[in-house]
Amino acid sequence: MKELTVIRVGVFGPKGSGKTTLTRHLHETVFRRRLDGKSFRFTFVEGDSNKPETFLEFDFAIFTISLEDGSAVESVWSKTMDLIKQSYSQNLDKICVVGTKSDLVAHDFSWEDVAIQRLTTSVPFYGDVSYLTISIVNGSGTGELLLHIANQLYPNSTRRNSPAFLYRNAIEAVLDAIASIFSLPFRPAINGETPDTYELPDDETVTALCSSPIAVDYNAYHAKYNPWGGCPAKKITPTLIAKRAQLTERTNTTFARTQFKGIPIPEPRYPHLKKWFVTEFVEGRMLLDCWGSLSIFKKFRVACTLRMYLRQIHRLTRSTPGSIVEGRPIYGNVYDDGQRMLYRPLESSKKFHQWIHDLLKEGWLEYSFNLAGSMREDGEYDPTILPPEPPSPSDGDDKLVFIHGDLSPSNIILSDDGTLWLIDWADAGYYPEWMEAVASWRYESHSRSWRYLLRFVVGPRPAFQDGWHRLHNMIGRHAFAWASVDG
Repeated sequence: MKELTVIRVGVFGPKGSGKTTLTRHLHETVFRRRLDGKSFRFTFVEGDSNKPETFLEFDFAIFTISLEDGSAVESVWSKTMDLIKQSYSQNLDKICVVGTKSDLVAHDFSWEDVAIQRLTTSVPFYGDVSYLTISIVNGSGTGELLLHIANQLYPNSTRRNSPAFLYRNAIEAVLDAIASIFSLPFRPAINGETPDTYELPDDETVTALCSSPIAVDYNAYHAKYNPWGGCPAKKITPTLIAKRAQLTERTNTTFARTQFKGIPIPEPRYPHLKKWFVTEFVEGRMLLDCWGSLSIFKKFRVACTLRMYLRQIHRLTRSTPGSIVEGRPIYGNVYDDGQRMLYRPLESSKKFHQWIHDLLKEGWLEYSFNLAGSMREDGEYDPTILPPEPPSPSDGDDKLVFIHGDLSPSNIILSDDGTLWLIDWADAGYYPEWMEAVASWRYESHSRSWRYLLRFVVGPRPAFQDGWHRLHNMIGRHAFAWASVDG
Protein backbone atom coordinates (compact mmCIF):
# COMPACT_ATOMS: atom_id res chain seq x y z
CA MET A 1 0.00 0.00 0.00
CA LYS A 2 1.31 3.43 -0.93
CA GLU A 3 2.24 5.78 1.90
CA LEU A 4 -0.37 8.41 2.69
CA THR A 5 0.65 12.07 2.71
CA VAL A 6 -0.97 13.79 5.67
CA ILE A 7 -2.39 17.28 5.11
CA ARG A 8 -3.54 19.36 8.09
CA VAL A 9 -6.36 21.76 7.22
CA GLY A 10 -7.60 24.57 9.45
CA VAL A 11 -11.21 25.68 8.98
CA PHE A 12 -12.03 29.31 9.85
CA GLY A 13 -15.30 31.19 9.62
CA PRO A 14 -18.08 32.95 11.51
CA LYS A 15 -20.79 31.14 13.42
CA GLY A 16 -23.37 29.59 11.12
CA SER A 17 -21.01 29.46 8.14
CA GLY A 18 -20.95 25.66 8.07
CA LYS A 19 -17.39 25.29 9.32
CA THR A 20 -18.29 22.82 12.08
CA THR A 21 -20.27 20.52 9.79
CA LEU A 22 -17.56 20.68 7.12
CA THR A 23 -14.85 19.85 9.66
CA ARG A 24 -16.72 16.85 11.03
CA HIS A 25 -17.59 15.52 7.59
CA LEU A 26 -14.12 15.73 6.04
CA HIS A 27 -11.90 14.98 9.04
CA GLU A 28 -9.71 11.90 8.45
CA THR A 29 -10.78 11.63 4.81
CA VAL A 30 -8.48 9.61 2.53
CA PHE A 31 -8.29 10.89 -1.05
CA ARG A 32 -6.47 9.41 -4.05
CA ARG A 33 -5.43 11.69 -6.92
CA ARG A 34 -6.29 9.92 -10.12
CA LEU A 35 -3.68 11.41 -12.44
CA ASP A 36 -0.63 10.20 -10.54
CA GLY A 37 -2.12 7.78 -7.99
CA LYS A 38 -0.80 9.75 -5.01
CA SER A 39 -2.89 9.34 -1.83
CA PHE A 40 -3.56 11.87 0.93
CA ARG A 41 -5.11 11.79 4.39
CA PHE A 42 -6.77 15.01 5.45
CA THR A 43 -7.18 16.12 9.05
CA PHE A 44 -9.64 18.99 9.42
CA VAL A 45 -9.61 21.12 12.58
CA GLU A 46 -11.58 24.27 13.42
CA GLY A 47 -9.32 27.32 13.77
CA ASP A 48 -9.76 30.65 15.52
CA SER A 49 -10.00 33.57 13.07
CA ASN A 50 -9.00 35.97 15.83
CA LYS A 51 -5.67 34.20 16.33
CA PRO A 52 -3.70 34.40 13.07
CA GLU A 53 -0.76 32.66 14.68
CA THR A 54 -2.76 29.42 14.73
CA PHE A 55 -2.44 29.34 10.94
CA LEU A 56 1.10 28.04 11.42
CA GLU A 57 -0.35 24.87 12.90
CA PHE A 58 -1.87 23.91 9.54
CA ASP A 59 -0.65 23.12 6.03
CA PHE A 60 -3.71 24.76 4.46
CA ALA A 61 -6.57 27.01 5.59
CA ILE A 62 -10.23 27.23 4.58
CA PHE A 63 -12.44 30.25 5.24
CA THR A 64 -16.14 29.37 5.06
CA ILE A 65 -18.98 31.60 3.86
CA SER A 66 -22.61 30.47 4.06
CA LEU A 67 -24.47 30.85 0.76
CA GLU A 68 -27.86 30.40 2.43
CA ASP A 69 -28.59 34.15 2.48
CA GLY A 70 -27.66 35.58 -0.91
CA SER A 71 -28.39 39.14 0.20
CA ALA A 72 -25.58 38.97 2.77
CA VAL A 73 -22.81 37.17 0.88
CA GLU A 74 -21.14 40.31 -0.48
CA SER A 75 -20.91 41.82 2.99
CA VAL A 76 -19.61 38.58 4.51
CA TRP A 77 -17.07 38.15 1.73
CA SER A 78 -15.87 41.74 2.13
CA LYS A 79 -15.20 41.14 5.83
CA THR A 80 -13.50 37.82 5.08
CA MET A 81 -11.28 39.42 2.44
CA ASP A 82 -10.24 42.17 4.85
CA LEU A 83 -9.36 39.56 7.47
CA ILE A 84 -7.32 37.50 5.02
CA LYS A 85 -5.45 40.49 3.61
CA GLN A 86 -4.68 41.89 7.07
CA SER A 87 -3.62 38.71 8.84
CA TYR A 88 -2.79 36.06 6.25
CA SER A 89 -1.40 37.95 3.25
CA GLN A 90 1.86 35.96 3.28
CA ASN A 91 0.06 32.65 2.74
CA LEU A 92 -2.55 33.36 0.06
CA ASP A 93 -1.54 30.33 -2.03
CA LYS A 94 -2.45 28.10 0.94
CA ILE A 95 -5.90 29.58 1.50
CA CYS A 96 -9.26 28.79 -0.09
CA VAL A 97 -12.59 30.51 0.49
CA VAL A 98 -15.39 27.94 0.50
CA GLY A 99 -19.04 28.76 -0.06
CA THR A 100 -21.07 26.27 1.99
CA LYS A 101 -24.70 25.13 1.84
CA SER A 102 -24.74 25.40 -1.95
CA ASP A 103 -27.73 23.04 -2.03
CA LEU A 104 -29.85 25.86 -0.57
CA VAL A 105 -29.10 28.25 -3.43
CA ALA A 106 -31.89 28.82 -5.98
CA HIS A 107 -30.26 29.26 -9.38
CA ASP A 108 -32.91 31.61 -10.74
CA PHE A 109 -30.77 34.63 -11.69
CA SER A 110 -32.34 36.72 -9.00
CA TRP A 111 -30.21 39.48 -7.47
CA GLU A 112 -29.23 37.14 -4.62
CA ASP A 113 -28.31 34.30 -6.98
CA VAL A 114 -26.19 36.58 -9.16
CA ALA A 115 -24.36 37.90 -6.08
CA ILE A 116 -23.49 34.32 -5.11
CA GLN A 117 -22.41 33.31 -8.61
CA ARG A 118 -20.13 36.36 -8.89
CA LEU A 119 -17.99 35.00 -6.05
CA THR A 120 -16.65 32.29 -8.37
CA THR A 121 -14.46 34.79 -10.21
CA SER A 122 -14.45 37.92 -8.03
CA VAL A 123 -12.90 36.15 -5.02
CA PRO A 124 -9.79 34.98 -6.96
CA PHE A 125 -9.38 38.28 -8.85
CA TYR A 126 -9.93 40.75 -6.02
CA GLY A 127 -9.01 38.56 -3.06
CA ASP A 128 -6.05 36.68 -4.54
CA VAL A 129 -7.30 33.40 -3.08
CA SER A 130 -9.11 30.46 -4.64
CA TYR A 131 -12.85 29.88 -4.25
CA LEU A 132 -14.96 26.71 -4.32
CA THR A 133 -18.51 25.76 -3.31
CA ILE A 134 -19.61 22.62 -1.50
CA SER A 135 -22.68 21.00 0.00
CA ILE A 136 -22.25 18.48 2.77
CA VAL A 137 -25.90 17.44 2.32
CA ASN A 138 -25.49 16.11 -1.22
CA GLY A 139 -21.70 15.85 -1.30
CA SER A 140 -21.23 18.17 -4.26
CA GLY A 141 -17.89 19.93 -4.40
CA THR A 142 -16.11 17.95 -1.68
CA GLY A 143 -13.96 15.99 -4.13
CA GLU A 144 -13.01 19.18 -5.97
CA LEU A 145 -12.02 20.80 -2.66
CA LEU A 146 -9.76 17.91 -1.63
CA LEU A 147 -8.16 17.79 -5.08
CA HIS A 148 -7.56 21.53 -5.03
CA ILE A 149 -5.82 21.40 -1.65
CA ALA A 150 -3.66 18.46 -2.74
CA ASN A 151 -2.69 20.20 -5.99
CA GLN A 152 -1.80 23.44 -4.22
CA LEU A 153 0.53 21.72 -1.77
CA TYR A 154 1.77 18.89 -4.00
CA PRO A 155 1.43 19.93 -7.68
CA ASN A 156 0.92 17.14 -10.17
CA SER A 157 3.70 17.12 -12.77
CA THR A 158 2.49 14.27 -14.98
CA ARG A 159 0.17 16.27 -17.24
CA ARG A 160 2.88 17.61 -19.55
CA ASN A 161 4.23 14.11 -20.01
CA SER A 162 0.84 12.59 -20.83
CA PRO A 163 0.37 10.77 -24.16
CA ALA A 164 -2.20 13.39 -25.25
CA PHE A 165 0.26 16.22 -24.62
CA LEU A 166 3.10 14.47 -26.44
CA TYR A 167 0.82 13.54 -29.36
CA ARG A 168 -0.39 17.13 -29.73
CA ASN A 169 3.18 18.40 -29.75
CA ALA A 170 4.14 15.87 -32.42
CA ILE A 171 1.24 16.96 -34.64
CA GLU A 172 2.21 20.62 -34.25
CA ALA A 173 5.81 19.80 -35.19
CA VAL A 174 4.65 18.07 -38.39
CA LEU A 175 2.44 21.04 -39.31
CA ASP A 176 5.34 23.41 -38.68
CA ALA A 177 7.53 21.37 -41.01
CA ILE A 178 4.89 21.57 -43.75
CA ALA A 179 4.49 25.32 -43.22
CA SER A 180 8.24 25.93 -43.42
CA ILE A 181 8.40 24.16 -46.80
CA PHE A 182 5.61 26.19 -48.42
CA SER A 183 6.18 29.60 -46.81
CA LEU A 184 6.60 32.55 -49.15
CA PRO A 185 10.19 33.80 -49.60
CA PHE A 186 11.50 37.30 -48.93
CA ARG A 187 14.77 39.05 -49.60
CA PRO A 188 17.48 38.96 -46.88
CA ALA A 189 17.90 42.00 -44.64
CA ILE A 190 14.43 43.22 -45.59
CA ASN A 191 14.14 45.00 -42.23
CA GLY A 192 17.30 47.04 -42.69
CA GLU A 193 17.32 50.77 -41.95
CA THR A 194 17.35 53.34 -44.74
CA PRO A 195 17.57 57.15 -44.60
CA ASP A 196 14.48 59.37 -44.68
CA THR A 197 13.80 60.81 -48.12
CA TYR A 198 11.36 63.64 -47.31
CA GLU A 199 11.53 66.65 -45.01
CA LEU A 200 8.81 66.35 -42.36
CA PRO A 201 9.84 68.90 -39.73
CA ASP A 202 6.67 68.77 -37.63
CA ASP A 203 3.18 67.28 -37.19
CA GLU A 204 1.56 70.19 -39.02
CA THR A 205 3.46 69.25 -42.19
CA VAL A 206 2.06 65.71 -42.03
CA THR A 207 -1.44 67.01 -41.34
CA ALA A 208 -1.26 69.18 -44.45
CA LEU A 209 -0.07 66.25 -46.58
CA CYS A 210 -3.14 64.24 -45.49
CA SER A 211 -5.21 66.52 -47.74
CA SER A 212 -3.01 66.04 -50.79
CA PRO A 213 -4.48 64.37 -53.91
CA ILE A 214 -2.50 61.16 -53.35
CA ALA A 215 -3.86 60.91 -49.78
CA VAL A 216 -7.43 61.64 -50.84
CA ASP A 217 -7.34 58.97 -53.56
CA TYR A 218 -5.82 56.38 -51.20
CA ASN A 219 -8.40 57.15 -48.52
CA ALA A 220 -11.31 56.93 -50.95
CA TYR A 221 -10.19 53.51 -52.22
CA HIS A 222 -9.64 51.95 -48.79
CA ALA A 223 -12.67 53.54 -47.11
CA LYS A 224 -14.88 50.81 -48.59
CA TYR A 225 -13.21 48.28 -46.30
CA ASN A 226 -13.91 50.29 -43.15
CA PRO A 227 -17.47 49.89 -41.78
CA TRP A 228 -17.15 53.32 -40.12
CA GLY A 229 -15.96 55.02 -43.30
CA GLY A 230 -12.63 56.64 -44.02
CA CYS A 231 -9.21 55.09 -43.70
CA PRO A 232 -7.04 55.37 -40.55
CA ALA A 233 -3.84 55.29 -42.64
CA LYS A 234 -3.01 58.19 -44.96
CA LYS A 235 -0.63 57.84 -47.91
CA ILE A 236 1.12 61.19 -47.64
CA THR A 237 3.84 60.62 -50.28
CA PRO A 238 4.55 57.85 -52.82
CA THR A 239 6.77 56.11 -50.22
CA LEU A 240 5.28 57.11 -46.85
CA ILE A 241 2.10 56.32 -44.93
CA ALA A 242 0.91 58.04 -41.75
CA LYS A 243 -1.46 57.14 -38.90
CA ARG A 244 -2.51 58.98 -35.80
CA ALA A 245 0.03 58.09 -33.10
CA GLN A 246 -1.19 55.54 -30.57
CA LEU A 247 0.12 54.69 -27.15
CA THR A 248 2.47 51.87 -28.11
CA GLU A 249 2.55 51.42 -31.89
CA ARG A 250 5.93 53.05 -32.56
CA THR A 251 7.57 51.27 -29.63
CA ASN A 252 6.06 47.91 -30.58
CA THR A 253 6.90 48.22 -34.28
CA THR A 254 10.51 49.19 -33.62
CA PHE A 255 10.84 46.34 -31.14
CA ALA A 256 9.33 43.81 -33.58
CA ARG A 257 11.67 44.85 -36.42
CA THR A 258 14.63 44.40 -34.09
CA GLN A 259 13.56 41.01 -32.77
CA PHE A 260 12.04 39.32 -35.84
CA LYS A 261 14.48 39.48 -38.73
CA GLY A 262 12.46 36.86 -40.58
CA ILE A 263 9.24 38.90 -40.66
CA PRO A 264 8.92 41.83 -43.09
CA ILE A 265 7.73 44.86 -41.10
CA PRO A 266 7.55 48.43 -42.52
CA GLU A 267 10.22 50.75 -41.14
CA PRO A 268 9.08 53.46 -38.68
CA ARG A 269 10.32 56.92 -39.61
CA TYR A 270 10.49 60.47 -38.22
CA PRO A 271 10.58 59.59 -34.49
CA HIS A 272 10.41 63.29 -33.55
CA LEU A 273 6.73 63.46 -34.56
CA LYS A 274 4.27 63.43 -31.64
CA LYS A 275 0.82 63.26 -33.22
CA TRP A 276 1.63 61.10 -36.24
CA PHE A 277 3.23 57.69 -36.72
CA VAL A 278 4.90 57.50 -40.14
CA THR A 279 6.28 54.34 -41.78
CA GLU A 280 7.49 53.33 -45.20
CA PHE A 281 4.72 52.53 -47.67
CA VAL A 282 4.64 48.95 -49.00
CA GLU A 283 3.61 48.65 -52.64
CA GLY A 284 1.03 45.90 -52.64
CA ARG A 285 -2.48 44.98 -51.53
CA MET A 286 -4.05 44.09 -48.21
CA LEU A 287 -5.16 40.47 -47.96
CA LEU A 288 -8.62 41.89 -47.36
CA ASP A 289 -8.43 43.38 -50.85
CA CYS A 290 -6.75 40.58 -52.80
CA TRP A 291 -7.71 37.36 -50.97
CA GLY A 292 -10.53 36.48 -53.35
CA SER A 293 -8.22 36.70 -56.38
CA LEU A 294 -5.58 34.32 -55.00
CA SER A 295 -5.44 30.70 -56.05
CA ILE A 296 -6.13 27.99 -53.47
CA PHE A 297 -2.45 27.07 -53.41
CA LYS A 298 -1.39 30.71 -52.96
CA LYS A 299 -3.82 31.07 -50.06
CA PHE A 300 -2.31 27.97 -48.48
CA ARG A 301 1.19 29.40 -48.88
CA VAL A 302 0.06 32.63 -47.24
CA ALA A 303 -1.31 30.61 -44.31
CA CYS A 304 1.97 28.69 -44.06
CA THR A 305 3.88 31.96 -43.98
CA LEU A 306 1.68 33.41 -41.26
CA ARG A 307 2.01 30.26 -39.16
CA MET A 308 5.81 30.50 -39.32
CA TYR A 309 5.70 34.22 -38.54
CA LEU A 310 3.75 33.47 -35.37
CA ARG A 311 6.21 30.75 -34.42
CA GLN A 312 8.92 33.42 -34.42
CA ILE A 313 6.78 35.92 -32.53
CA HIS A 314 5.66 33.48 -29.85
CA ARG A 315 9.21 32.44 -28.97
CA LEU A 316 9.61 35.61 -26.90
CA THR A 317 8.39 35.14 -23.32
CA ARG A 318 8.04 37.21 -20.15
CA SER A 319 6.57 36.77 -16.67
CA THR A 320 4.28 39.84 -16.66
CA PRO A 321 1.43 40.53 -19.12
CA GLY A 322 0.97 43.67 -21.18
CA SER A 323 3.01 46.02 -23.32
CA ILE A 324 6.70 45.52 -24.03
CA VAL A 325 7.27 48.42 -21.63
CA GLU A 326 6.71 46.73 -18.26
CA GLY A 327 4.37 48.57 -15.91
CA ARG A 328 2.20 49.90 -18.70
CA PRO A 329 -1.47 48.92 -18.72
CA ILE A 330 -3.37 46.28 -20.65
CA TYR A 331 -4.35 47.85 -23.97
CA GLY A 332 -5.94 46.86 -27.26
CA ASN A 333 -8.99 46.56 -29.49
CA VAL A 334 -9.55 42.94 -28.50
CA TYR A 335 -10.50 44.03 -24.98
CA ASP A 336 -12.83 46.94 -25.71
CA ASP A 337 -13.90 46.70 -29.34
CA GLY A 338 -12.33 49.86 -30.69
CA GLN A 339 -12.39 52.10 -27.62
CA ARG A 340 -8.72 51.37 -26.77
CA MET A 341 -9.27 52.03 -23.09
CA LEU A 342 -6.49 51.38 -20.60
CA TYR A 343 -6.59 48.87 -17.75
CA ARG A 344 -4.38 48.68 -14.72
CA PRO A 345 -1.20 46.63 -15.09
CA LEU A 346 -1.51 43.00 -14.00
CA GLU A 347 1.42 41.31 -12.34
CA SER A 348 1.24 37.73 -13.62
CA SER A 349 -0.25 35.28 -16.08
CA LYS A 350 -2.46 33.94 -13.30
CA LYS A 351 -3.84 37.39 -12.55
CA PHE A 352 -4.51 37.99 -16.26
CA HIS A 353 -6.48 34.71 -16.39
CA GLN A 354 -8.50 35.74 -13.33
CA TRP A 355 -9.25 39.12 -14.90
CA ILE A 356 -10.56 37.55 -18.11
CA HIS A 357 -12.55 34.95 -16.13
CA ASP A 358 -14.14 37.71 -14.05
CA LEU A 359 -15.09 39.79 -17.09
CA LEU A 360 -16.59 36.84 -18.97
CA LYS A 361 -18.55 35.76 -15.89
CA GLU A 362 -19.84 39.26 -15.12
CA GLY A 363 -20.89 39.83 -18.72
CA TRP A 364 -22.85 36.57 -18.78
CA LEU A 365 -24.44 37.19 -15.37
CA GLU A 366 -25.55 40.72 -16.23
CA TYR A 367 -27.09 39.60 -19.52
CA SER A 368 -28.85 36.63 -17.88
CA PHE A 369 -30.05 38.75 -14.94
CA ASN A 370 -31.60 41.35 -17.25
CA LEU A 371 -33.18 38.70 -19.49
CA ALA A 372 -34.59 36.78 -16.51
CA GLY A 373 -35.99 40.02 -15.07
CA SER A 374 -37.71 40.88 -18.35
CA MET A 375 -39.28 37.43 -18.54
CA ARG A 376 -40.56 37.71 -14.96
CA GLU A 377 -42.12 41.09 -15.70
CA ASP A 378 -43.95 39.49 -18.63
CA GLY A 379 -44.98 36.53 -16.47
CA GLU A 380 -43.17 34.12 -18.80
CA TYR A 381 -39.99 33.11 -16.94
CA ASP A 382 -38.38 30.16 -18.73
CA PRO A 383 -34.87 29.18 -17.54
CA THR A 384 -34.27 27.14 -20.69
CA ILE A 385 -34.12 30.36 -22.73
CA LEU A 386 -31.24 31.73 -20.69
CA PRO A 387 -27.82 31.28 -22.32
CA PRO A 388 -25.47 28.71 -20.79
CA GLU A 389 -22.42 30.00 -18.98
CA PRO A 390 -19.63 30.43 -21.54
CA PRO A 391 -16.47 28.43 -20.91
CA SER A 392 -13.39 30.35 -19.84
CA PRO A 393 -9.77 30.01 -20.93
CA SER A 394 -7.77 27.26 -19.27
CA ASP A 395 -6.88 27.83 -15.64
CA GLY A 396 -3.33 28.07 -14.42
CA ASP A 397 -0.18 29.97 -15.20
CA ASP A 398 -0.01 29.67 -18.97
CA LYS A 399 3.26 30.89 -20.41
CA LEU A 400 3.12 34.51 -21.56
CA VAL A 401 4.38 34.96 -25.11
CA PHE A 402 4.71 37.96 -27.38
CA ILE A 403 1.71 38.20 -29.73
CA HIS A 404 0.80 40.47 -32.65
CA GLY A 405 -2.66 40.95 -31.17
CA ASP A 406 -4.55 42.00 -34.30
CA LEU A 407 -3.85 39.48 -37.04
CA SER A 408 -6.56 40.34 -39.57
CA PRO A 409 -6.59 40.44 -43.39
CA SER A 410 -6.44 44.24 -43.21
CA ASN A 411 -3.14 44.10 -41.31
CA ILE A 412 -1.37 41.78 -43.74
CA ILE A 413 0.01 43.10 -47.03
CA LEU A 414 1.01 40.98 -50.01
CA SER A 415 3.52 43.18 -51.81
CA ASP A 416 3.93 43.34 -55.57
CA ASP A 417 7.08 41.19 -55.36
CA GLY A 418 5.24 38.41 -53.45
CA THR A 419 6.48 39.27 -49.94
CA LEU A 420 4.06 39.01 -47.02
CA TRP A 421 4.26 41.99 -44.61
CA LEU A 422 2.77 42.38 -41.12
CA ILE A 423 1.60 45.86 -40.13
CA ASP A 424 -0.27 47.48 -37.21
CA TRP A 425 1.59 46.29 -34.11
CA ALA A 426 -0.29 48.68 -31.79
CA ASP A 427 -1.94 45.85 -29.80
CA ALA A 428 1.16 43.64 -29.53
CA GLY A 429 2.39 42.57 -26.12
CA TYR A 430 2.95 39.63 -23.80
CA TYR A 431 -0.15 37.51 -23.23
CA PRO A 432 -1.19 33.82 -23.15
CA GLU A 433 -0.85 32.34 -26.63
CA TRP A 434 -4.60 31.76 -26.85
CA MET A 435 -5.08 35.55 -26.96
CA GLU A 436 -3.65 35.51 -30.50
CA ALA A 437 -6.50 33.20 -31.49
CA VAL A 438 -9.10 35.33 -29.67
CA ALA A 439 -7.91 38.46 -31.48
CA SER A 440 -7.79 36.76 -34.89
CA TRP A 441 -11.17 35.01 -34.65
CA ARG A 442 -12.95 38.33 -34.10
CA TYR A 443 -12.90 38.73 -37.88
CA GLU A 444 -15.43 36.00 -38.61
CA SER A 445 -17.21 37.96 -41.33
CA HIS A 446 -14.37 37.28 -43.76
CA SER A 447 -14.50 34.52 -46.36
CA ARG A 448 -14.92 30.85 -45.52
CA SER A 449 -11.49 30.02 -46.94
CA TRP A 450 -9.87 32.59 -44.62
CA ARG A 451 -11.65 31.13 -41.59
CA TYR A 452 -10.73 27.61 -42.64
CA LEU A 453 -7.02 28.41 -42.98
CA LEU A 454 -7.08 30.49 -39.80
CA ARG A 455 -7.30 27.22 -37.86
CA PHE A 456 -3.95 26.27 -39.37
CA VAL A 457 -2.44 29.65 -38.48
CA VAL A 458 -3.63 30.33 -34.90
CA GLY A 459 -5.55 27.19 -33.93
CA PRO A 460 -9.28 26.48 -33.64
CA ARG A 461 -11.82 29.07 -32.64
CA PRO A 462 -11.72 29.35 -28.82
CA ALA A 463 -14.71 27.77 -27.08
CA PHE A 464 -15.30 30.98 -25.11
CA GLN A 465 -15.32 33.25 -28.21
CA ASP A 466 -19.13 33.49 -28.20
CA GLY A 467 -19.07 35.17 -24.80
CA TRP A 468 -16.29 37.59 -25.69
CA HIS A 469 -18.62 40.35 -26.92
CA ARG A 470 -20.18 40.56 -23.44
CA LEU A 471 -16.71 41.10 -22.03
CA HIS A 472 -16.69 44.45 -23.83
CA ASN A 473 -19.80 45.50 -21.89
CA MET A 474 -18.08 44.89 -18.56
CA ILE A 475 -14.54 45.97 -19.20
CA GLY A 476 -15.13 49.68 -18.73
CA ARG A 477 -15.69 48.98 -15.04
CA HIS A 478 -12.12 47.76 -14.87
CA ALA A 479 -10.79 50.82 -16.70
CA PHE A 480 -7.81 52.49 -15.16
CA ALA A 481 -6.70 56.04 -15.88
CA TRP A 482 -3.20 55.87 -17.25
CA ALA A 483 -1.53 59.00 -18.53
CA SER A 484 1.29 58.05 -20.87
CA VAL A 485 2.60 58.77 -24.33
CA ASP A 486 4.33 56.51 -26.80
CA GLY A 487 8.09 56.72 -26.39
